[in-house]
Amino acid sequence: MKLGPFLFCFATLLGSTFSIGDDSLEAKVKRVIDGDSILVMDSKEVEYEVQLEGIDAPELKQDFGKESANALTKLLKGKSVKLTWGSKDTYDRLLAQVYVEDMHVNMEMIKSGMAWHFKRYNKSEELAKAEMVSKEAKKGLWAQESPVAPWDFRKETKAPDKPEKR
Repeated sequence: MKLGPFLFCFATLLGSTFSIGDDSLEAKVKRVIDGDSILVMDSKEVEYEVQLEGIDAPELKQDFGKESANALTKLLKGKSVKLTWGSKDTYDRLLAQVYVEDMHVNMEMIKSGMAWHFKRYNKSEELAKAEMVSKEAKKGLWAQESPVAPWDFRKETKAPDKPEKR
């Protein structure tokens, strides 16, 4: 019996707007690629490239890109993570919610002003609220006078959505 629909209904009853992935994985972080993507390895030594679902961080060549990547590195360096996901992106990366123990990493990146809520692809009210609070407090990238959203930066520079190797 597949529990996916049951868990989704249960989460909805609890008021969560985070999607519960159909799959989960525990893995060790091998490296942080940028502020919203990581490379992990499971216990069978299989590597997975992971895009943190619901967030979009500045590109490495963009203002605040290195700061964002460094913030994610600080949260994840040498850590084991739990991933939950329901799909992959066009580059075959897992689109995942990432957890270190009880910390929801995707949420933490938004709360600290290190990433935008990617509203185009994610409708989480919690992430939207966290972004608003972070923005009002001028945390992280919101301390800049006119921060440029990563999707606008990519469009202007014709940069690919998949980050280069760091």
